[in-house]
Amino acid sequence: MTAETGCGMRRARLFTVSPFESSLNFYSLGRTREESARLVTAIRKIAPVTEWFEVDFPDWPFGYGTVRHDALPVFFQPTVILRLKTGDGVEVTRGDQVFRALSAELHFYDDCIGVLFVEWATDRLDCPSSEFDDALTGATKRLFRRHIHHCLDTLQRELANDGGAMKVLRAPDEYSVYTPVSELPDSPVWTARSVIVADDAAPGDPLVSKLGGLPPEAEDLDGARAWVGSGNSLFSVAGSAMERFTEDWMRSMSLCQFYATLLSRYQTILLAEVRVLEHAGERDIRRQILGTLERKLDHLDFVRLQHERALYGLQGVRRQLARYIHKSWESELQFENVRGWAALLRKQIDRYYRARQLAQTRILKSFVAVIGGLSLFDLALVMVNEARTQGPDDVVGLLDMFQDRSPDMVLYFAVGILLLLMLITYLSEK
Repeated sequence: MTAETGCGMRRARLFTVSPFESSLNFYSLGRTREESARLVTAIRKIAPVTEWFEVDFPDWPFGYGTVRHDALPVFFQPTVILRLKTGDGVEVTRGDQVFRALSAELHFYDDCIGVLFVEWATDRLDCPSSEFDDALTGATKRLFRRHIHHCLDTLQRELANDGGAMKVLRAPDEYSVYTPVSELPDSPVWTARSVIVADDAAPGDPLVSKLGGLPPEAEDLDGARAWVGSGNSLFSVAGSAMERFTEDWMRSMSLCQFYATLLSRYQTILLAEVRVLEHAGERDIRRQILGTLERKLDHLDFVRLQHERALYGLQGVRRQLARYIHKSWESELQFENVRGWAALLRKQIDRYYRARQLAQTRILKSFVAVIGGLSLFDLALVMVNEARTQGPDDVVGLLDMFQDRSPDMVLYFAVGILLLLMLITYLSEK
């Protein structure tokens, strides 16, 4: 997304940022750039996609070398970027309002999540400030439904039949966290709005007055000032640095939106698992729930470690941007909430395993008691038989106790001892 047109450099740029659900789940561990390039090649062969989109390998410099490089783990790198062929712009009508999308690009990440960036023309934005947020959100949804939703469905179907692509993609039966989306949502998860404006144009620019929910004080970054709210954000930079800053902003915002969406989905998933565990039977828990639930909890730890690595891998102003965005969104508290749900589920799993172990212990003790009871019966019969066959002598011994007793009485005595032992065992377990 360049910052220049035939009329010269624009003094203000308006974007919407919308995470969305896709059907693509990638192998993050061990995936090489060559394998990702094969995926891009496979997508370029899908005619219904290339008719509407340019398919690109992420052109952001990753690794080390300069301040333009970001040493991000593969999990936090977009695997492929699709850019909508907009030409002179794509008009989107919402009621009596007409919006024009100058550019749109989709960043595809792991775990069936993508981020959509749309830049809108600012010359025809005549909606009042009170309707600004809803109007842009609605326009983004319409653009998504008309030009993007069908592409996601096509990608899902076509790549499933491509052997080369499947080396990068997870098969549906290998998903450890999310099941494949059989019916993709026809709208993004949410939509945020961002304005990047030149310093000398910021005070009087009409776009600035339309943004609500911004913090009162700006955050000073390296050569820029930022106001980031929960849904709207404003950035003021030197006019000559706008193009460079826009690229830095997009790289940072893409990472932050992916992470925030991932946490939001985890909150929903873990809450659903809590409800399932409360009402599931033991057989369902053992066969269907525990295996997938433990993988989800393990994946949450994996996400945390990868995110920590990503934050210190960012360079230059992108590191400051990402940290400030996370601070404004209370991402740390959001993760703590997710980790709290995970801890609750782990406690429920531990209680289930303890109850299961206790039940197994009781069963084992019952078997031991039965075996001991049979041995006691056998011993009683042997003692009676030995007492009957033993001749009288002058030595008082154990056999004399059974000599004048009937077998039934001896068995009753053995049963009584067995019941007494079982009662003692039961009371001790209780």
